Amino acid sequence: MKITLPFLEETFNKFNKEIFDGQLSEPVFEPSRAKTFLGLCVRKPFTYQGKTQDIWILRFSIIIDLPKEQLEDIIIHEMIHYYIGSTGQQDSSAHGPLFLKIMDDINTRFGRHITVSGKLTKEQREQLIDKRRKWHVIAIVRFKDGREGFKVLPRVRESILRYKNTLQRSPEIDVVQLVWSQNVFFNRYPVSSAFRVHLSTNEELTPLLKDAKILQL
Repeated sequence: MKITLPFLEETFNKFNKEIFDGQLSEPVFEPSRAKTFLGLCVRKPFTYQGKTQDIWILRFSIIIDLPKEQLEDIIIHEMIHYYIGSTGQQDSSAHGPLFLKIMDDINTRFGRHITVSGKLTKEQREQLIDKRRKWHVIAIVRFKDGREGFKVLPRVRESILRYKNTLQRSPEIDVVQLVWSQNVFFNRYPVSSAFRVHLSTNEELTPLLKDAKILQL
């Protein structure tokens, strides 16, 4: 299943009562289409009429499909951060001794499986990749030392030419070739005109570009 706003509210209220004795006021729930995290606890100072107070935001990715129990553990994980911060307690780091003590106590008392890591696994990252076929502008970059790489560029003529011309002026670059490709492999890479290259090898790139078309500008 995927996280929804009603599920967030229901889960928070349930475990606030069961685990935290109702001590947590309801935060701002912020569903996100983030591809880099599962959950985040964010504190934002807010000043009104000369007085500053903290607004707490619990932010969760709504595009990861996980079992209900695992989603609950992710929410409880962020509730621990919220509990420590909102009660003014100090820890040595984000997942320091205090966090670990509370986490271990909850796992033992309530049979949970909360972990420290909130990073996406390789399998979860694969879930986030758009599988639709769409056209990409790919710059194939070959270095004079034999290395190869690629960059997914915006479909904007000025940006494409600026990237190509800038790299070709570098003494390290042998050639920059532009192609069109519909291979879904490139969906996982950000589209930008930043002067970066994702290093690869000819053996990896050749099958990915077998249906590519040369782009003439």
